[in-house]
Amino acid sequence: MEANDESRLAPAISADGRFVAFSSHASNLVSGDTNTCVGSTTIPGSCEDVFVHDLATSTTTRVSVDSAGQQADGFSESPSLSANGRYVAFDSVATNLVPGDNNTCGGYSPSCRDVFVHDSVTGSTERVSVSTNGGEANAESFSPVISGDGRFVAFVSRASNLVAGDDNNTYDIFVHDRESGITERVSMDSAGNESNGSSTDEPAISADGRYVVFESYASNLVLGDTNVCYSIPSCSDVFIHDRVTGATARVSVDSAGVQADNASGEPAISPDGRFVGFSSSATNLVSGDSNGTQDVFIHDRITNATERVSVDSAGQQGDGDSFDPALSANGRYVAFWSTASNLVPDDTPSCAPFISCSDTFVRDRLTATTVRVSIDSAGNQANCGTPNPPLCAFGAAISATGGEVAFNSLADNLVQGDTNNYCDTDADGIYDDNCRDIFVHALSDTDGDGEWDVFDPCPLVADCDADGWSDGSEITIGTDPLDACADTATANDEAIDKMPADLNDDRRVNTTDRVLVMRAMSAYKRGLYDRRFDLNTDGRIDRIDRDIVDLYITATGGLPCA
Repeated sequence: MEANDESRLAPAISADGRFVAFSSHASNLVSGDTNTCVGSTTIPGSCEDVFVHDLATSTTTRVSVDSAGQQADGFSESPSLSANGRYVAFDSVATNLVPGDNNTCGGYSPSCRDVFVHDSVTGSTERVSVSTNGGEANAESFSPVISGDGRFVAFVSRASNLVAGDDNNTYDIFVHDRESGITERVSMDSAGNESNGSSTDEPAISADGRYVVFESYASNLVLGDTNVCYSIPSCSDVFIHDRVTGATARVSVDSAGVQADNASGEPAISPDGRFVGFSSSATNLVSGDSNGTQDVFIHDRITNATERVSVDSAGQQGDGDSFDPALSANGRYVAFWSTASNLVPDDTPSCAPFISCSDTFVRDRLTATTVRVSIDSAGNQANCGTPNPPLCAFGAAISATGGEVAFNSLADNLVQGDTNNYCDTDADGIYDDNCRDIFVHALSDTDGDGEWDVFDPCPLVADCDADGWSDGSEITIGTDPLDACADTATANDEAIDKMPADLNDDRRVNTTDRVLVMRAMSAYKRGLYDRRFDLNTDGRIDRIDRDIVDLYITATGGLPCA
């Protein structure tokens, strides 16, 4: 049954792509949804609640409830899922989700917005926007993100009593450890000094909870933060805080570490903490940024390289703003939404006076390919035209493999039976436009080679060049899946197969070594060697790897096909 009111905010998705969390004003997604709140849409008084949909069983569960399953007496939104989908963090103004919820935010509202975590297995709900001793916050808390294991929750709060010494009278980023009960502030400099500016955007957290990235207007979190935006004393920048070492670094910088010349925000992070995604209006983070719009970038904390990902498959920049990156587990795939009309061919919906309706995209950083995923199963684009607003498809959440992308859309042609066409989005009693719904686009791997079809140059055959290596494996290690190199004397894949079982005496058979060497050669050709990095992730610095490459050249009379 489709929702009888809109689901209006960005969704969250579990690592395996099975569970999708979202907020909705609908009252018919679960039985007994009778709570009423101010600010409803088509259903008078209907509360916005948080739900989790299981794509495997097609069941939907409301999770913004107390530990006994009783519904909230206030609206709830902003869900975040643990990796396995068991734990759901969200914020709510409800007063009845936990006992003793009495904070009123100084009288500004009947109840403070707080952050909660619901355990979908036990049914328990706990409040995590509390101090280490369990004291409730004296101001609002919101925009939670939960670590992959469900232990740590990062959130924004204006409260001054969650940690000692909070005197800056502004929004900060906090992390609550659900196991130890400790709450700490992370929007600090490396010496533990508090920020002199607001940190308000939704943070992001690594899978183990060690790294937290956040947006801040503070100018004192790192040395040399002197950028100015729109006459504001300090630009908003994106920072990362290491909760183990206490160090804070700025990541919204170019590959040489130069600060952005405009605002940056909307941070995301890969589970291992290596890659940080963010949006920025800066023009100096990469060369050739002349579109005058907000773009999406990825910063690699190992190589320090910053790249723009809101580009088309030829590397051409977008002609519209791009927002809200989300990263796959290995950082290869980046989902984002954009109003650009030139990122993919045939992006034609009109949302005048805007250049284009917004769509949701995925960028494959390895193959440098950009595809649109806010389409139906036949590849047809969403039908959000005038008079609908430009937010045709927006929000992006991506699974660990990059194979599932959840997004929000006003379109009614993405799936069959989408007939909940009209919602009163501004609650003025007049139906405005199509109801927003949550969709999941699943990528396919037809030939089973480990490469999604849309990024596979040969999607119907697993080993196009018949060299014994699947296309997906070759793309991953940097060789050409369409060329076995059998006719090239100095670059012969087949020669490598004839090497001794353990040429370099590293106690790994050569089938393992070959993968590492091909990755190493790819890096070598791009001039990335002689740095203190481990680009092929074999546990050795690259200068040692280069010696191994020389052994391969001696044994085969040539280089791996790359």
